Amino acid sequence: MKKCMSLFTIFAIILMLSACGENKAQTETTSMGSVDMSAEIVKESQNNIKDTETAENEEHDIASDSNEYKVDWSDISNGELNEESFLQKLDADTLKEVAAELQALVDEEIAEEKENPDIIVTEGFARVFRKEQYLRVLDMGKSAEMPLYYILYKSKYDGMYEYICANALSELTGVEFMNESGDYREWSTGKEYLKLFNEYMGHDKGKEK
Repeated sequence: MKKCMSLFTIFAIILMLSACGENKAQTETTSMGSVDMSAEIVKESQNNIKDTETAENEEHDIASDSNEYKVDWSDISNGELNEESFLQKLDADTLKEVAAELQALVDEEIAEEKENPDIIVTEGFARVFRKEQYLRVLDMGKSAEMPLYYILYKSKYDGMYEYICANALSELTGVEFMNESGDYREWSTGKEYLKLFNEYMGHDKGKEK
């Protein structure tokens, strides 16, 4: 898979996610949330995206097995992301795949809850993490970590989609957030997780995995 994000690929991802977003215009701003990668975002970041020919001449931290990634979080410093540098390492194909799988999962859950509202009580939200789409993202391993992070980082929302992304990222990285007294720091939304994750990685803890 390409290790850079061409403008053509970015626009293809935007079109796909925009189509999903239009179908959820009434739910995005309430409990569900959605990924937001508008043309405006691409325009703002287009100077940070390297083309394929340039990237082919650079070394990347990839093991001989293409499924084994060394994830580099060094672009997070002092709780902030260097987006320009991060985009140079982000894989567009994987981002598209992760976004599509989790969007399909959210669509399925919305449909199930409409058909059977009692499922929220009888099976609980944990059922989401047993779904095939979620498990396929986990099966992608380390290669899914940076795309999951970027979805969280770019989203304007903080609903189901973002929570699922955060939970998947948490499972894949195994990162736990502790305070100075050694107590576990809880999070309940995707954006809360993102803030804690940025703080953790921004303090030089486990930047490369």
